[in-house]
Amino acid sequence: MENQLFTVESLKTGERRTVTAPDWMQALKDQPDTCFLLTLRHDGRYAAMTVEKDDFPMTAEYIAATPEAAADKVRQMHRDVKRARHRNQTPIHAPQYCVMYLKDGKEKRGAWMNRERAHQAAAMMRAKYGERNVTVYMD
Repeated sequence: MENQLFTVESLKTGERRTVTAPDWMQALKDQPDTCFLLTLRHDGRYAAMTVEKDDFPMTAEYIAATPEAAADKVRQMHRDVKRARHRNQTPIHAPQYCVMYLKDGKEKRGAWMNRERAHQAAAMMRAKYGERNVTVYMD
């Protein structure tokens, strides 16, 4: 198979470069970071294609009437994937606890504290307000 010239764009830096490869899949796999390329399809529309890399979990092809629209679809998908990945990270701070209790039929809440202090406070509140009227809430 004869080598072709492909222009690839990095999704991290936005840098464009020209690559020589036998097909579009090989042109993208040889890149150091996640890239995409645009091609003109046989039906006159444009396709933006990317392959699976560490920070882009799928092989995708986005078809649009203009090359800018196809490229924007890939960029938006990459932003969505990054946003979803960051949303599922573990919390930055340790969990906080507070004691919630019923006093005269109204719900009250104590201050935020660590787990050990919250359970100590809950034990004292249970002695004062009753076993069923006190709980420890974690945020």
